[in-house]
Amino acid sequence: MNIVQSDSAARPGISAWKPLRQPVFRALWIASLTSNIGTWMQNVGAAWLMTSLTPSPVVVALVQAATSLPVFLVGLPAGALADKDNPGAESFPAHQMRQVWANWPFAFVPLIA
Repeated sequence: MNIVQSDSAARPGISAWKPLRQPVFRALWIASLTSNIGTWMQNVGAAWLMTSLTPSPVVVALVQAATSLPVFLVGLPAGALADKDNPGAESFPAHQMRQVWANWPFAFVPLIA
């Protein structure tokens, strides 16, 4: 029987958790995790709201498409721009733009309700 050892088992002292020992990386990782959880909650909330306002699956699909469309349209050019210039200079405006795009469907709730 041939047993294959994992890379971390072959090299003791190396762990998948080792990068989290760095305070800056740990803070960024926790912030990213929190942001992703918030985004998931917003996506579920938007879909749930639309299913309670209208039974049309097309409207629910349009809301989901509207929340993910900016990632596809802006993601590649923004990544190229961030790699070309100072990454920190574009980071804050990009997060602001993401927040606006994530919340714009809720601006229309008073019109529908």
